Amino acid sequence: RIVKAQQRVEASRPYAVQLTEAMEDLARHSGSLSHSLLEERPEPASAGVLVCTSDRGLAGAYTANVIKEAETVLSSIRRRGLEPVLYVSGKKGVGYFRFRGVPIEAEWQGHTEVPAYEVAQQIGTRLIDDFAAGTIDELYCAYTDFRSAFTLRATAQRFLPIAQHEVTGTGVRKVHAEYLFEPAPERILDHLLPQYVVTKVYAALLESAA
Repeated sequence: RIVKAQQRVEASRPYAVQLTEAMEDLARHSGSLSHSLLEERPEPASAGVLVCTSDRGLAGAYTANVIKEAETVLSSIRRRGLEPVLYVSGKKGVGYFRFRGVPIEAEWQGHTEVPAYEVAQQIGTRLIDDFAAGTIDELYCAYTDFRSAFTLRATAQRFLPIAQHEVTGTGVRKVHAEYLFEPAPERILDHLLPQYVVTKVYAALLESAA
């Protein structure tokens, strides 16, 4: 089971790399990238936290470590004077926060052992919609970063707004692909950036499952 989970993690990475490279090329041709998902909001009022936990137990301190990381992020958000907005993946996380009376904006259960891309798309779309609507001005994700059966740790990353350096690249590729853009680069970006967010959510779910 762990080998299959690790294979799913490895299989998802080339897509994420290629997607990032496509946006790097887009930035190179257009000179810059401008999009609402990249824009820092000068006076944020709220920040979302997506917590990736499991549906089942018998996983040692896995869920406890992720929740501890999520609580740290939530505390940091409150200290900044922002309103935390909670999103939870996994039955264990939902049960933990419900028991403590913490409001949950949205939840997803029944998929954590073998996450499907369609679930990541549902989660990512909801998060992007809430960001666009102003329900949240930032988004963080607490999940388990998997490197091997012996190297894993609970971690938190900011997903929204997307950091410019994530999609503009560092010029490490020696040969860039040449493109003729149709439709315009701006419309292509309207598709690629949401896909990038969904891909990050999917990666977090796969890493956590492994």
